[in-house]
Amino acid sequence: MIADGRQFVRGDGSLDRQGIYRHVRRHLLEQGRCSTRPNVGCAYRGEGGAACAVGCLIPDERYSDDLEGKAAYYANFTPEMDVPRWPVLAAAFGADGVVGVVGVVGPGDRQFVSHLQRAHDKIKDEGDYGEQVRANLAQLARDWELQEEG
Repeated sequence: MIADGRQFVRGDGSLDRQGIYRHVRRHLLEQGRCSTRPNVGCAYRGEGGAACAVGCLIPDERYSDDLEGKAAYYANFTPEMDVPRWPVLAAAFGADGVVGVVGVVGPGDRQFVSHLQRAHDKIKDEGDYGEQVRANLAQLARDWELQEEG
């Protein structure tokens, strides 16, 4: 289930990490499989409409194949830009990805989203998918002091 990540941005620009955790957990368990593409591996949007832990926060109208292969913490920066931009975070949370404009690009929130991505990407083909999702996200909840779900 794809959500618009903007619903998880608070008035002060920070992320509602508990809300994101709840949505991602439900999404991954209902989906029942990893989001992958041939010759790529894990993908924000994969085969059969699958979406990873970060991809499920990117609405269709802001998703682009150009995001694939870029980590959530990936930043564009060129001498012509005055500040770096985070295209994956911008797509998910509706920010333009500029430092200081929206708290979503703050270091803590970038790290949180990166950890979400890792929780999906480290699921192994062998073993029970649901058990791995639960274990990975339970660890994330402990690491980020979130309330574990279900």
